[in-house]
Amino acid sequence: MPELEQGFVEFSPFLCACKFSNCSHTVEPGCGLLAAVKNGELDKRRWQSYQQIKKQHGLL
Repeated sequence: MPELEQGFVEFSPFLCACKFSNCSHTVEPGCGLLAAVKNGELDKRRWQSYQQIKKQHGLL
């Protein structure tokens, strides 16, 4: 959901690193956001907030 991702501006540098164009940023191998969280480049709480919003809107 590009509109939601725009609200998380710190995600921007990592979105282009996703292996798949339809990445849900949840469990996919090669996800740029997950890699950034794992490496400490992105705050895990922000990623969790993003996932919670997606869940609330039925996007997961």
